Amino acid sequence: MDSDNKPFGTLNLKPTLDEQSVHNIRKGTKQLRARLQLLRQLEGPRQETEQLRQAVKELARLLAAQRDADVMSGLLQELITETEDLEVQQLLAALRSELHGGDMPAGDFSRIHRLVREIEKNSPRLLQARHSDAEISRVLDTRLAALCAAGRELLSGTDWEALHDWRKQVKKLMYQYQLKPMLSPKEYFVLESLDRLGSVLGSINDLCLLERYILNHQPGETRAHSLEVYARTRDMVDGRRNRELANCHDVFGAISNLQ
Repeated sequence: MDSDNKPFGTLNLKPTLDEQSVHNIRKGTKQLRARLQLLRQLEGPRQETEQLRQAVKELARLLAAQRDADVMSGLLQELITETEDLEVQQLLAALRSELHGGDMPAGDFSRIHRLVREIEKNSPRLLQARHSDAEISRVLDTRLAALCAAGRELLSGTDWEALHDWRKQVKKLMYQYQLKPMLSPKEYFVLESLDRLGSVLGSINDLCLLERYILNHQPGETRAHSLEVYARTRDMVDGRRNRELANCHDVFGAISNLQ
């Protein structure tokens, strides 16, 4: 398994990280955690890789709030353009204006900077192990079967938190398929399907995040008309989430039929 010398790409580490840098770091953390999970399954636990895993996990946690704000800001803007309801537009714009509250705390930024440098220094050395295609395939086939079994049950309901946890496994498995030096046509199809499935599940989770954000702002309202505007806004979010869930069923069906 090869690894890049700069797992997070080109970064712009300012006191307020730009959206692209946050995206690059979070994508890098997901790829690294997928590699480390695969190594653990192939080699068993190792202290050095466990330390790297903890560093990557902390880095993702420190960036979560800014990432969530960036995503919700984009979603709110999309919803503004989708509705002709002026009252809903006004509420969405007001919610969007409250998302960004200033620079990241200096302590968090410094810790992020140190973690990025530490991970970029240690990850190439720790991830340089080579394993046969057959070894990797055995692990991936087992994980894919377990993933599909869980998906059949989860997609029969609307447990959004469970779907979010399942999405993490989908993304990890997708990145692990990318680690294979050669993919068969079937494996390439699985990789592309997992990529699409992860994106749809990510959209569902982002809409759940936005729903919670809206609900957290609603308790201060007592006027019946204002509450009705909130209800129309939540209906928009729920409608979009249900459409994404239907897309999720379609994409998952293609993978599930292979099992």
